[in-house]
This record gives sequence, C-alpha cells and structure tokens, in this order.
Amino acid sequence: MRVNIGTLAIWIIVMYLVVQCWIFVYKLEKATVTDTSNFGPKERTNKLDVLFQPRKHIPVRNCSIPDDWLYPLCKHKLRWMRAMWSVNRECYVDRHGINPADDCTLLQFFSEVEAWCPILPWRRHLYPYTAGRHKIGPPNVRDDLKELMHKMSDSKYQWMRERITRLWPDWKKAAQALNQEQPAFRNRQVKNVFVYMGAYVQHEEWLGNAYKGWPLGEMLQWSDLIASLYVLGHNVTISAERKVMNRLLGASPNNTDCARRLKKKAFDLIYIDYIGSQHAQLDMGPSRSHYRCNFRILDSFGTDAEFNYAEYEGLEEGSKSPWGSEDVHLRQIMTMFPHSPDNLFLGFVVDKAVTWSTNSFNPATEKDRPIGLLYAKQAGYLNGRREFIDFLSRYLEIHATITNNTEIVRRKP
Repeated sequence: MRVNIGTLAIWIIVMYLVVQCWIFVYKLEKATVTDTSNFGPKERTNKLDVLFQPRKHIPVRNCSIPDDWLYPLCKHKLRWMRAMWSVNRECYVDRHGINPADDCTLLQFFSEVEAWCPILPWRRHLYPYTAGRHKIGPPNVRDDLKELMHKMSDSKYQWMRERITRLWPDWKKAAQALNQEQPAFRNRQVKNVFVYMGAYVQHEEWLGNAYKGWPLGEMLQWSDLIASLYVLGHNVTISAERKVMNRLLGASPNNTDCARRLKKKAFDLIYIDYIGSQHAQLDMGPSRSHYRCNFRILDSFGTDAEFNYAEYEGLEEGSKSPWGSEDVHLRQIMTMFPHSPDNLFLGFVVDKAVTWSTNSFNPATEKDRPIGLLYAKQAGYLNGRREFIDFLSRYLEIHATITNNTEIVRRKP
C-alpha cells in the first residue's frame, strides 16, 4: 500500500498541534488549582510608574499653630510677622511668598526658611534629611593624639596642647573604662562637631600670653572639652578664625538680611561662646536660626532665663546683660562651675591631688609644695587681700591668672 508523503506530513503536524493543546490545557488546569494568581494581571514595575504613583499616608493639610516645647518661640514669631512683615517686604513677600493673612505661608517660612517652628507634618516628606543626625557608625575610643595635635599645630594653641598631652593618659583610661562598663555607651553614633572659640578672635592676645598670667579659665575649659570629644571618637573641627566659621556654616553677605533654605547641615553640634555666637548672628543674620538647636554655649558662670530670652518681660531698663539674649534652651548653656541648675554643668579636669598634712608640713624646709590657683582676671580683684595671699603662700605654691602685668609678689616665709 502506497502512502502519500504529503498526506503523512499533514497528519504528523495535526497530531503535534493536538498534543501541544493538551499540554497547555493540562498546565492551565493545574495552575488554576494551585496558584491562579500566576495568570492574573501583574502590577507594572516601571520606575517612572512607581515614581509618579500617588503618595500614601500623607497627613492632611493642617496649618494650626503647633504647641511644641522644642519650639517655644513659634507663636511669638508668627505674631511678630503678622504685624511687621512690611519692614522687609522684598524678603518676606517677594522672595518667600508670605501672606500675612495666611498662617500656612507663615508656618512654612518659620519652619523651612527660618527655624523657629517645626516642619508641618504634611510637608516633612520634602525634607527627608531633617529626620536624624549623620549616620556614620559607632565611634571608637581613641588612644593616639597624633591627629588632634595636627589639628592644633598652630603655635597659638601651645598651652592647650601641653595640657591635653599631660592629661591624655587619664582621658584615655577613663574613656576605655566607660566603654567597657556601660553597654549603652557603645551604641552611640559618631557626631560631626565644630568647636569655635570666638573669644580668641576678639582677644587674640590671650592665646599668645598664656604663659604670662593672662586668663586661662576659658582656655582650660576649651582644652578639656576638645580632649573629651576627641577621645570619645567624634569628628572634631577646631577654629579660632571668623572667616573659617563663616565658610563652614555657610555665612555670606547675601543672607544677613533675608534667610535662605539650608541644605543638610555639616555639623551635629557646635560648641561656641557668647562672642562666637555674636559673630554668627552678625555674619549669618536670620539663617543663624537653623543652627540654634545645634549650639552648645560655653559660659563660665551660667545664664539665667531672664538674660537668655530676648523676649523676657518684666526687667527694668538697663538690667539686661550683653552676654545673653540667645533664645536657646537653658540646658544648651554649659557652665564651668555649677552655679545654676538650669544650665548644663561641663566643668573641667583637676590634676591628681597631692596627699599632705598640715601637721607634718614644714614650710621652711618643704621644697615640693602643692600648687594653688588664684583665679582672678584683673589684679584689682585682689586689692585688700595681700594678708590672705601671704598666708596661703606659706603652704602653697601660688599660681594666678591675671590680665595685666601686675605681679603678686609672695613674701618669703
């Protein structure tokens, strides 16, 4: 029996198609039983589609004035702007679009351009970098002074370098013990810290005359602060130059009359004194408000509330001090001596005490007497105290800090 080749080929093709159809139906039925979602419509994952999808869970637009203890002057600033917006219309209205009758525009200005109010919840997604500090990682306790000495290589820091170097073994030992004994201590984050010593910009001679009896109290405080920040592993930038401060904090003549939006800040903490803070106010203008919460102000004797808040009412005329009106949280002010519970006590390090007894001490024969510090910025502070100083000098080797060249001569015992 002869078979037509063409008919055979057609038959084979038909059988192949039947088998393929059966396989397809079988798989479809199996998928329906096990996982029908495989054949359902899939979500598109195109990046542009994801980017332009409507945001979910954005808070409703609300422009009520926030009551936030971290921003105690927010309400005051809004009241001021409603009444005084015309004093700088070019800045407030033309540049930043303020409408004095619209609290939304006022709150946006005082939270995003200046920093007196919290950013509104429904606008926080526009400023994701404000959510937290610089995430660099856990710091390591340092045991080497080489990097710090390089940062302070200028000859004007010689007295501070010597103090830090002399006490470095104690700093290192204390930091290592803290790291071992306190687990929470190891969970801290490295901070970028700026130390700006404004007093030495205005009184440059203080650093150069450190060995001649000039004021050493502030120098001692700065030295110990820098040593503690460094040994704990933080990134420390040190300066006593105004132009450096302006460059690092973004100060320019263009923002002294009108604030501008700032990008992510370079520093988590800024240790400064009152003179340095005045420099920042003069050179940065309203933009200084962005750093207000980052400031830690070194103040030897502390500042009470009535001198800290510029808006404080009830003081008689002339009772204000030029060292104040910073409008910061009182705990941002750090004192050398714990005079006030309102401020934060920073203190300073005291060298190891020498054990001795007045009963067995013979001032006529004793060579290595303990050292006593006579803390006085001006010689006039010691008027009428000669007899007292002479008595102390029988038992102590007297050292003093005085701004002029007047010498307190110790009478021989």
